[in-house]
Amino acid sequence: MRRQQKLKGLAFDIVDLLTIQSWAKRHELRMGIRLDHGVEDEEYEEVIALHAGTTGCFLLMWRDQNTVFAQPMPGRQLHFSSVSAALSGLDVKPGLPAAP
Repeated sequence: MRRQQKLKGLAFDIVDLLTIQSWAKRHELRMGIRLDHGVEDEEYEEVIALHAGTTGCFLLMWRDQNTVFAQPMPGRQLHFSSVSAALSGLDVKPGLPAAP
């Protein structure tokens, strides 16, 4: 039997989700919401996955109380103070990793 793990991070506010959705549409990306997303030995309450066309995941986003995290695929994890800061701090070119 698997032990119940405490979820890390928090769900995004509805306003932030709508902001991310609008941003994704402008950049011709598809947005998906992964609930209770597991990575290695950690589980997150909510992770936003952005996809370019039919390719694999282009960018993952999640948050905790103080930070919004963005993880380009491939690339290193980036930290931002808000969703707005994250979206304005990413240089997006569909088909290429999101560069800070």
